[in-house]
Amino acid sequence: MPGQRRSRPDPSTEAVGGIPSDTELNERLWTENMSRRLVILPRLSLHIRGGTIDIRLGTKFVVGRRTRQTDLDPLEVDPAMARSLQERHEIGLSDSFVVHPSQLVLACTLEYISLPNDLASSVIGRSTFGRAGLLSATATHVHPGYKGCLTLELLNLGQVPIKLRPGMRIGQLVFYHQNPGSPMQACKYFLATGPEFPRMWDDDDAPLLKRLGNQAAQHC
Repeated sequence: MPGQRRSRPDPSTEAVGGIPSDTELNERLWTENMSRRLVILPRLSLHIRGGTIDIRLGTKFVVGRRTRQTDLDPLEVDPAMARSLQERHEIGLSDSFVVHPSQLVLACTLEYISLPNDLASSVIGRSTFGRAGLLSATATHVHPGYKGCLTLELLNLGQVPIKLRPGMRIGQLVFYHQNPGSPMQACKYFLATGPEFPRMWDDDDAPLLKRLGNQAAQHC
């Protein structure tokens, strides 16, 4: 049964790129070996099957705000502009949040996760919600060593509003083995505790693209 302690699998059978067994995921959740430990908190009731673990909807959301801004230029956006284009909402565990047709909402997982350096993951939406029109906009890759809550990009492609409640099993983490590497360096969304607006101003290549654009304009 999920949540029970299991015997440790033989690491030699953990092929790189392969999907871990349910037995291995259970072992990683309970092991005292910190280099192998998979942390998912809180553990309300873990649904582990086929190398996946379900994740639940949290209480924090980010939605777009209608403004006089004519467009969103990734090379010009800054933190102040980002705040003007978004609205943050936080609801109680007993409340609900409505996603309207054609609306994109950034949500977060209820769970805080921590991956070991030899395990990666992808986030996929549950087919139950997909059949109702609610899709995860991207299959987010979670790098080995990541720590924090995950941002979920939810898009309602249906014709009717969809009411979401904190604690709902909204998606799944699909795990696979990676060659152990050095600990993950801090990134833009490392140690997140809620949904994050796209921090385009932190892209490493933004200054280079601006400089190339300015040089091209000077030669026109």
